[in-house]
Amino acid sequence: MMKKSKLKNTLLIIFNVIFLLVISFCFHFALLNPFNQKLNKGFVFFLFLLLCLGFLFLCFITKNLSKRSLLIISIINLIIFILLQIFFGYFFAVNPGWDMTPIFNSSTNVASNEWEFFSSYFYELYPNNIFITVLWMKFYKLCYYFGFNLILSSVVINIIVVLISVIITYILIKKVFNIRVATISSFLFIVITPFYSYTPIFYTDTLTMIFLPLAFLLFYIYIKSKNKNIFLPIFIGIILALGIGIKTNIAIGFIALSIFSIFIIDNLKGFFRFISLFIISFIVSSILIASTCQKYIPVPLKDAGLPSTHWIMMGLKDNGGFNGEDVDLSKNAGKTKKEIQEFNIKTIKTRLENYGIGGYNKFLYKKIQYTWGDGTYFAPEKLSRKPIRPNFLHTYIYGDKNNLFTSFSEASHSLLLFLILIGSIGLFKSKNKIGFLFNICIFGVFLFLILWEARSRYLVCILPILVSSSSIGINEILKLKPFSNNKRRLEAK
Repeated sequence: MMKKSKLKNTLLIIFNVIFLLVISFCFHFALLNPFNQKLNKGFVFFLFLLLCLGFLFLCFITKNLSKRSLLIISIINLIIFILLQIFFGYFFAVNPGWDMTPIFNSSTNVASNEWEFFSSYFYELYPNNIFITVLWMKFYKLCYYFGFNLILSSVVINIIVVLISVIITYILIKKVFNIRVATISSFLFIVITPFYSYTPIFYTDTLTMIFLPLAFLLFYIYIKSKNKNIFLPIFIGIILALGIGIKTNIAIGFIALSIFSIFIIDNLKGFFRFISLFIISFIVSSILIASTCQKYIPVPLKDAGLPSTHWIMMGLKDNGGFNGEDVDLSKNAGKTKKEIQEFNIKTIKTRLENYGIGGYNKFLYKKIQYTWGDGTYFAPEKLSRKPIRPNFLHTYIYGDKNNLFTSFSEASHSLLLFLILIGSIGLFKSKNKIGFLFNICIFGVFLFLILWEARSRYLVCILPILVSSSSIGINEILKLKPFSNNKRRLEAK
């Protein structure tokens, strides 16, 4: 048992070293070499320093505050956050564009009984969006019945989902550490702009924000409880199946949780009990989701869409983001998935050969910069498409006067990564291993976006996990003498 424990700790330390290097690389892009080369790096650095000083000030002034005072501050922050959501949801409302267009059209047309099946977009190209379309379709049936405005109702749902995600993340941080760490972390929800700038965009990025913090919270409750409630692993499996059904990227959280459970559950019997309940509930839920999706397309679900090799191929071109030319190439490569897959593999080999080792390293540098070096998470670009209420405020978010917004977003994103960096250093000595779960998940996303089609928008769904990881850094800062409270200790309960 001692040898196994020592081996597990050694493996976690090795992982932590690798993760530190990765997150340092990402931090470098965010602060010193962002994707948006038009940004004034000196101004971004100045804002970053201001934010750092602001958070150090918060760490200092909260050391003697009561739990009641900290709770009041947290509630005030939550109210400010809701107001920011409403502000962006109203003044920056957009008509559905890009992938949202076929999702909106199919869900509304099937809901109104005008169509029997979803459009060919889903079974020829992107079956991953079928389940979210089913959910919207069910919701729009209610909207039609009660006469609600569809876009306004969709934005309200988006606000509620993100708000609940934020509250769950706060509870998770409070349970792992204490109310003081959670209160200081709650300021991140206000300064990290994509939390509310994505309010008008009711797509899978924000709608899946809730699943990982909820699954991780239930897992933390499970491992800390003496009487292991068998329903918790079942609920976790269902939650992650729903999340993956809406957005495949959530599968990284499933993998991270499975890996971490090996390290945290020492008892072999206890591990098999958890993992069997977790995986069985996940598989059953996934089968039910697949059967639901099958009802709305006229072809077998297994034959729908482009093969996974297409996304790897597309992730090897330009910045590694979406590329319409590659979509056309794959569509025209053959009539079957196998033919398209063979074409993709051949193209992947050609592109890698053309890059060479040096060229591929340069490409990866550019791709990581594109993904992790954008503090807006691509929100201004999405908000600029099909605005419903064009007004002067738009100029300050995606127009020619958006320098302050984009610079502040870059600085706050840099702060987030910097706190994760500090927290990761603290994990070398920490007895609380739950931080490794957050970081394994983040590392998994990093690797996935290196291999797959990537862009900064794909980080939105893991924002709660990024904040959870950054809270480890806040906790480490609070241990320092100027910020620690030696007279009393705020318990996590």
